[in-house]
Amino acid sequence: MSASVVLLWVSGGLLLAAGVLLLASRLPAMVEAWRATRWHRTPATLQAMVLQRVGRGERYRVLVSYRYRHGDGSYVGHRIHPCYAASGKRVLHKGVLNRLQAGSVIAVHVHPDQPQRSTILVGVNRHCLLHALAGLPLVLIGLLVMGMALGQTLPWSWPAWSQPAAAAVLGASLLVAVFSLRARERLVADVARVL
Repeated sequence: MSASVVLLWVSGGLLLAAGVLLLASRLPAMVEAWRATRWHRTPATLQAMVLQRVGRGERYRVLVSYRYRHGDGSYVGHRIHPCYAASGKRVLHKGVLNRLQAGSVIAVHVHPDQPQRSTILVGVNRHCLLHALAGLPLVLIGLLVMGMALGQTLPWSWPAWSQPAAAAVLGASLLVAVFSLRARERLVADVARVL
């Protein structure tokens, strides 16, 4: 096996692994956002909100605290949306913070079997979906690169339609990648708009 084929196998495998890890880290939040649409709605009182700078970089998020009752218990929740996370757009997070007023009553969604789990907003919009699927382009490109390596080791060649199909997959992957890069900021803007 030549060095170029080994390089293709290794680089394809690394891209595939990175994509799978990215998908595995982001898909659970999207699934929970979708499942939370069936959770019970209950009133909650906002207690505290603060704009927090995350780490040493220029990343921000809003920390929120709200109190609600469910069944016989009283709980404190902190989640705005399962897909909501820190980003570099301070002004967008400031917009989220400005929409929340301490002492105001809001509706929160509470897990029926685990009432300590709650969130203010639920559902999957296109930005939550794109953010969750950011690893998909890496998976597809990794598979394409590994397919190229496989094609160089087999005694037969790929069919004529495989190159245009690979180009289409690559183009679609790059398009998803471009849109998913900005998905987190758009999600924060959506949260600010909905609150």
